[in-house]
Amino acid sequence: MSQLLNPFELYPQLQQNIKVDNKIPLADLKGYASLVAELESHKIRVLIRYSGTENLLRILLEGQDEKVLDSAMEQCVKFFKSALNE
Repeated sequence: MSQLLNPFELYPQLQQNIKVDNKIPLADLKGYASLVAELESHKIRVLIRYSGTENLLRILLEGQDEKVLDSAMEQCVKFFKSALNE
C-alpha cells in the first residue's frame, strides 16, 4: 500500500544555480544531449532549466551514490559555465 502513496524512491539531491550571460536553448548547446545521456546512464535523475525571473541556470541532480552525484555536479557546472558564459 505504501508503494501506491509514494511511487518514487527518494535519493540524495544536489542543487546548483549558475549565473549566465545568455539563455541559449539547452538543446542548442553542443554536447548537452550527451551530457544528459551520460548522467542518466549512471542512474542520476536530471532536471536542468533556466530561471524564469533571473539570469540563472538551475541544476537539480538526484542519485543513489553521493560520490557519483558530487562528481556529476562538478561536471555539469564546468560544462555550463563554459557553454553559457563565453
